[in-house]
Amino acid sequence: MLFEITDSSRFIGGMTLQKDDKIILKGNEKPQIFRTNQDGFLDNTFGENGRVLKNISNDIIFSKIVTQPDEHIIILGKILNEGIGIDETMLIRINGVGELDKNFGKNGMLLIKELIQESVVRNLLVQSDGKIVMSMVRRISELDVPTPISERILIRINLDGSLDKEFGVEGITVLDINTNSPILTQQKDGKILTAYLSENRNRNTDFQMVRYDETGNIDSTFGKEGTLVINFNLGTIFPNSLDVLNNGQILFVGTAKNRIKDDIALVRITNNGYLDTTFGDKGIVLTNLKGGDNVVFQSNDRIYDVLHKPDGRILVRQREKNN
Repeated sequence: MLFEITDSSRFIGGMTLQKDDKIILKGNEKPQIFRTNQDGFLDNTFGENGRVLKNISNDIIFSKIVTQPDEHIIILGKILNEGIGIDETMLIRINGVGELDKNFGKNGMLLIKELIQESVVRNLLVQSDGKIVMSMVRRISELDVPTPISERILIRINLDGSLDKEFGVEGITVLDINTNSPILTQQKDGKILTAYLSENRNRNTDFQMVRYDETGNIDSTFGKEGTLVINFNLGTIFPNSLDVLNNGQILFVGTAKNRIKDDIALVRITNNGYLDTTFGDKGIVLTNLKGGDNVVFQSNDRIYDVLHKPDGRILVRQREKNN
């Protein structure tokens, strides 16, 4: 698939796959959304010649796109407020033909501060029922304190953009972590998987996974009291993707970075929260992408998206130094 992106988008910043195998892409610098057919050409039934939100303000940056079961598209973005120095996180919902969904938020747009004050969205997932779960950082201390105190939370949003009060406490679950916010996915039974990093005593990072039930409480039947901890002893592991396979097993894809080289880390985990010892070396596969004398996976290269197609094939988006 190859087509020209104009209007200063420069390069693709994210992608997601619809049920009909059409691909949704977003421009990285200019806020635009594209849809291609299965043959890779722009879908002219979507927006204007396959593109939507062409004329939206350049003060808005899109960070993530996901599709809902009804083929509506959710876009996570932020409004840059350089004058006051505080960016505002927002969600946009558009329908299958590329129009703003006026039943969501305010005319298809939702400012997160209207739900949770002093917060930043880090990741999100769409449940099988269309509800949206987001991992967030929320400041809980005053603005003028020397070292602001924050907490990591999950929230769940209904189809109209309101908080789902049946999740956690009034729509909010507070996470027992103090590092980065987790990446998210959902199992077929509705349980929510979170994966994140935490620093261990050797100043390397552990990979941790916690499972929550449909109501936002920790599922103690997963791993050890709801948690799986893996130490790679490889420096820093950047989480890129967390997916549930057709057989119920869990696949984690990350980038293992140290001073010598970068590796792609693949980890397969059983449905009950333990490493799948039939996969790779006790559940873990490390791959350094090189082709002869030409290094493909260089020091600042990352795997950004991993899509699983129904036939079992995997589509990976990698950014190299030349973008």
